Amino acid sequence: MDRQISLKLSDEMLEKAKKISKLKGYYNIQEFIQEMLREKLSEDEDLFKASMQSLAKDWESVEDEKAWSHLQ
Repeated sequence: MDRQISLKLSDEMLEKAKKISKLKGYYNIQEFIQEMLREKLSEDEDLFKASMQSLAKDWESVEDEKAWSHLQ
C-alpha cells in the first residue's frame, strides 16, 4: 500500500531540488526525492548488514566461547 506524505522544505532547498531533478531528467521533484530515499535506504541496509557480519566474526571466536562457557 502506498502512502502519501507531506514534506516541508526551505525555499532555497526546494529550488535546488527542482533544478537538480530537472537536470537529472526526473519527471518531477517527487520522483527525484523517491529515488534519493531508495538509494539512502539501500546504502544504510548494506552498511547494517556489513556491520552485523563484522560483529558476528568477533562473537563467534573460540576464545570467547571458552571464556563464557561457565555461564551456560
